[in-house]
Amino acid sequence: MNKYVAGNPIETLLDGSDAIIRYLTLRDILDENSAPLHKFYTQMAEDNRCRELLAHIQKGILGDVNNPLNFHHGSAFLIAKALSLGFNGKETFISQTLNSILERWQHANGGIHGPWKPPYPDAALTGEIIALALKSEIHNHRVKKGIDWILAHQRSDGGWLHAPISGITNALTFIFFSKSKDPMRYDENPSIPSCTIATSACMKALVACRGKDIQTTISHALQHGAQYMLSQSLHIVKTIPTIFNYHLLSDTSAKLGYPLIFSYDVLLGLLIIAEVNLFNAPETSDSFNLIISRQSESGMLPYENFSKGMMFQSSKDLQGTTHPEKWPTLNFLRLLKLAGIFTV
Repeated sequence: MNKYVAGNPIETLLDGSDAIIRYLTLRDILDENSAPLHKFYTQMAEDNRCRELLAHIQKGILGDVNNPLNFHHGSAFLIAKALSLGFNGKETFISQTLNSILERWQHANGGIHGPWKPPYPDAALTGEIIALALKSEIHNHRVKKGIDWILAHQRSDGGWLHAPISGITNALTFIFFSKSKDPMRYDENPSIPSCTIATSACMKALVACRGKDIQTTISHALQHGAQYMLSQSLHIVKTIPTIFNYHLLSDTSAKLGYPLIFSYDVLLGLLIIAEVNLFNAPETSDSFNLIISRQSESGMLPYENFSKGMMFQSSKDLQGTTHPEKWPTLNFLRLLKLAGIFTV
């Protein structure tokens, strides 16, 4: 099948035991044409996991817009999960929910903030929401302002930080009083590294925006951001704790999972780098070789990262899932295809 793949994992991904994975494989790996694909989309949407997700819709909105950051019923998390399960932006609940998030939480300067005061925007939150909007084919003025904010807040090292809830004291102030502090005090300090979560989120947004506007500016920002990620060998950078990276203060990036939102592994890092056409950079070799070494004889990769924001955040989330290892394996095949080294 491919010199980088053991066995024939596509056969396992298409075996029919998981309607969601089968649909995603046909759509993203095999480029199945639209007529047969529609049938598999319907079967995907009828899967119990999708039905459970759709049960969170009320008045056309998925999840809790007023608490979008919750990793179980928050709107941001559930929209990220819906798109990862295979739902597309043509579904009305997706566009309605994302537009509601933007209307509720977007600052006048284009950045997106959470339930804190003053309402300073957060780079990780802005990147994730704008990336979800663009993936859903939403290209309105709010998304444009979000992209402009991301471009304006890229740091000199190439990454992003801008976290109004950061540091232990500030975190406690947020927990008890919902207050934030001006994040520029950290952004302007070159001795503090950029945040991996914020950087990957903003990179996803810029990747999704390419070709839509200001191509040269976005391309430059993507190259700068990619160089920062490569300089860290695609691993999680130790920096100040923030509301979105506190659960990743130890480097868990070598453990493979399936990142949805505010989460990361080296496979996601490689996917972002491949989108910027830097997959062949020498700094990617260790991460790529690590992934290859983790394959089983059938070409499957283990699912072992249960961090917050992953598809499966605990062993309880595995209920109803026959083979969780199908998810990182699917992402690996996406990487090979994106890098131009995949053959069926």
